[in-house]
Amino acid sequence: MERKERLSWKVREVLRMAVRHIATSAPRPGTPPAPPMWPLPVLLINRLHTMFFVQEIHSVLERLWDKGPEKLGKLLWGPSAIAHWSYFAQLTPFIDMGREQLIEFFERTADLLLALRREDPFCKEERNVIWDESKLEEVKGLEFVKPSPEEKRLLSTINVSLWQYARILQCNHHVYSHEFHGPYDLGDSILLVREYFDLKPVQVWEEVKGFPYEKLLILETYRKGFDLRIDTFNHLYSDEPLPNNLTSFLILVDGKEFAGRDKDDFLTELNQALNNSFSELSSHISSFSPRDWFEKIIWMRHYYLRKAKELLSEDWKPTSEELKLAEQDPEEMRREVMPFVGRQFKIAMENPPEVAEKLLLELWEKFILEKQ
Repeated sequence: MERKERLSWKVREVLRMAVRHIATSAPRPGTPPAPPMWPLPVLLINRLHTMFFVQEIHSVLERLWDKGPEKLGKLLWGPSAIAHWSYFAQLTPFIDMGREQLIEFFERTADLLLALRREDPFCKEERNVIWDESKLEEVKGLEFVKPSPEEKRLLSTINVSLWQYARILQCNHHVYSHEFHGPYDLGDSILLVREYFDLKPVQVWEEVKGFPYEKLLILETYRKGFDLRIDTFNHLYSDEPLPNNLTSFLILVDGKEFAGRDKDDFLTELNQALNNSFSELSSHISSFSPRDWFEKIIWMRHYYLRKAKELLSEDWKPTSEELKLAEQDPEEMRREVMPFVGRQFKIAMENPPEVAEKLLLELWEKFILEKQ
C-alpha cells in the first residue's frame, strides 16, 4: 500500500476527539492537583486495552464489515462506546498496531460514527443525536409524569447511582453500559435520553445476580432553552442543576412504563436494588489488586463484544493468553508510556486549549505516519 503523507479527514476527526479532551482537561499551572484515578491510573487502563482490546475490535470489524456500519454499530451498542476507542490512544497510542492497520481502524471508527449519529457525528457542537423524527413522534405519544419534589430528588439519586454502578461494572469506563443522547427538540421542551444496558453481566460479576434489570430507558424533558451538552465520550454537562429544570420523566423497561409497576413502588425498589448491588460489589472489590482489576477489564471488554462474536459463531470469552496480560507489572507499563504522556501533557499545560489541540493533532499524525 502506498504510504500517505497526510491522514484522511475521517482519521483526523477521530483523533481530534481524543486530543480535544486532553487539551481541555489537562491540569493548568496554579490549579489543584487532580484526585487519584479510580480504580487505577488511566494510562495503565488504556495501555492494557491496547494490548488486546483494539486488536479484538479490529478483527471483528474486519470480518463483519460486509454487514454495513449501521448494523455493525448497533451490535457494538452505540456511538459513544465506539468513539471511546480513540480514548485508549489518549495517553498510549496503539503502539502494538502497525501503521496501515491503525489507519484502517480509525477510518472504520469514523464510518461507524457517521452511520449512527444523525447530526454532528464527532460531537463538535456537544450533541449526541441518534433518534430520528419518527422515533421522536413516538416518544411524544407517551404519558410522561410530572415529578413531585420528592420524585425529582429520587430520580436524581437513581441517575447518580446508575452512573456509579456502570462505572464499577465497567472498571471506570462507564460508557460501555450507557448511552446518553440528545438533546432533542420536542417543541415546548427538550428531551434527554439515558439508555442503560449490560447492567447484569453475571458471567463476569456474580455479585449483581440480584439486580432486576438488564436494560433501562430513562426519558427526561427539560424546559425549553435549558443548557444541556453531551461530549463525544458521553459526558453530560450543564451550567445549572438538572433536577431544578426537569419538567417530566418516564422510565421504560422492555417497553413497559415503570416495568408495568406502580410508579412509586418502582422508583423505591429500583433505588433499593442499586443500594443492594452497591453493597455486594463494594464488599467484593474492597481488596482488589491491580491484577484483579486488569482481569475484570479483560473479561468486561470481551463481554462487550459478545454479540458480534456470536454472529461469528465464536466463543466471546477471553483466552488464557489474554488473561495472562493481567499479570503485567503496573510500574513497567507506566515507564513504557510515560515518554509520550509527558510530551502531550507538556503541550496541553503550556498552551491555550485551541492551540494545544492543533499541536497534539500534529503530534499524533506524525506518530502514526512514521509507524512501520
